[in-house]
Amino acid sequence: MARKKQIEEEKKVNTFIVSYSSLVTILLAFFICMTTMATIIEEKVKRGFLSIRTSFGVAGGQVSPVEGTFGPLEEIVLEGVDHQAIILLEQFIKRHFLNGEVRLGMTKRGLVLALNADLVFSPGSARLNPRIYPVLDRAAMLIASCKNQVVIEGHTDAVPIKSSRFPSNWELSIARAVSVLRYFVDEKGLAKKRFVAVGYGSTRPLFPNDTPAHRAKNRRVWIVLKGTPRPVKRTAAKEVSIRGFVFKIREFLR
Repeated sequence: MARKKQIEEEKKVNTFIVSYSSLVTILLAFFICMTTMATIIEEKVKRGFLSIRTSFGVAGGQVSPVEGTFGPLEEIVLEGVDHQAIILLEQFIKRHFLNGEVRLGMTKRGLVLALNADLVFSPGSARLNPRIYPVLDRAAMLIASCKNQVVIEGHTDAVPIKSSRFPSNWELSIARAVSVLRYFVDEKGLAKKRFVAVGYGSTRPLFPNDTPAHRAKNRRVWIVLKGTPRPVKRTAAKEVSIRGFVFKIREFLR
């Protein structure tokens, strides 16, 4: 009787080993297939690398470094600026500019409002397009609500320009920055001493100037509301009991 029981136990052990070996073999075959199917294409890798870079990132190659954003604006506040005013501007941009022509982000220098130059100006021109007025109007409200300094930066692509008014991209970029500055000062009555206009020409590209899409991203105007960013502070969690269930509530401080 004991001999029979021992034989049955050996059969059970052997059955487990066979099942386990089969499973391992199947998994090994699966990963071998996945490995052989994975093909690395250099061009696709480059495109993917560039695609994850935003207008506040670093594109690589010979592209000049530009500071990156810190994270969601809900989690970052700017010293001297009402946080709710920033969130309202962000919400307006998301509602009306879903294609990314206008972007808002927090960098180490402060809050950056990035405008696609093709939206703001006609090609080769420094005259503001009226369709950008609503964005500038709301940006002016934010600027008026604080005392932070503002830097307006003009950027172009690397395609040479030569006209009677703009001998080069240097002149075009600074003229575009000044046009935005004058709108804030002349049209919105903001104090001129708070503003600085800078023209970088094509010296600080976000992407290589190798395709029309990349050149379009390099043509831009940045409005930088300077200040020290810092994360939202959280207080200790408070416990609230509701019908026997205990919930923890965190308060957010700015």
